[in-house]
Amino acid sequence: MITIILLLLTLILLISNYYVHYHGRKGRLINLIPGPSGYPIVGNAFQYLVSREEQWKLLVTITDEFYPILKIWLFFFPIISVRHPNDLETILSSTKHIEKSLLYDVFHPWLGTGLLTSGGNITILM
Repeated sequence: MITIILLLLTLILLISNYYVHYHGRKGRLINLIPGPSGYPIVGNAFQYLVSREEQWKLLVTITDEFYPILKIWLFFFPIISVRHPNDLETILSSTKHIEKSLLYDVFHPWLGTGLLTSGGNITILM
């Protein structure tokens, strides 16, 4: 009985998380960016279950196809790739919205708070 309740609760959480991330305000804006179509909940994660060499070839192919900007969903995390130099200059020179995502926290034990992992005023001062 408890197993069924936990499975239903997990299913409800996954479905609600799917609607918040993909159909919420941020999801709708991110989905305006071109990119390969993915599956609900897992996004494009299954496409990258190959060797590292194949992953690299796939990334090169996809970024060339959707040049200059593309989005990939890995579960509930959107990944945006910007390749045009003018777009990169605009993004990197901006002093707004420079807080890093939660995924950068993985690098803190190895790199500390540096140019790659810092956010806010620290990045501006460097």
